[in-house]
Amino acid sequence: MREEIEYGPEKIIFHSAEENAETIAKSDVVMMSGCTIVNGTFRELISKAKKARIIGMYGPSAQIVPDFLLSYGINYISSRRIINHSGIVDQFMNAMDLGGAFKSDMKAYYVCNF
Repeated sequence: MREEIEYGPEKIIFHSAEENAETIAKSDVVMMSGCTIVNGTFRELISKAKKARIIGMYGPSAQIVPDFLLSYGINYISSRRIINHSGIVDQFMNAMDLGGAFKSDMKAYYVCNF
């Protein structure tokens, strides 16, 4: 077991919500979690991404009809679909390795509109 804690790749900088307007306005790539659909902030974030050549959404909450997201200017969607339903249920019911095991029960997919 490793002793140290890592907080992501060294060259990636995570910005706070207070920095959204300034950071997004000068970004050429903007990626947001699908949770921004749920909490209602995705439209505001997209409106600030005037210079972005790629606006993407990722995560389970991004599993919405792609036409909806594409109509708002999102041109990259990344999510996962369940390919083994019984495996997912088994993971939850038996509280097995919830982090890594899902990978074999799900398949990543991407929708790109560049």
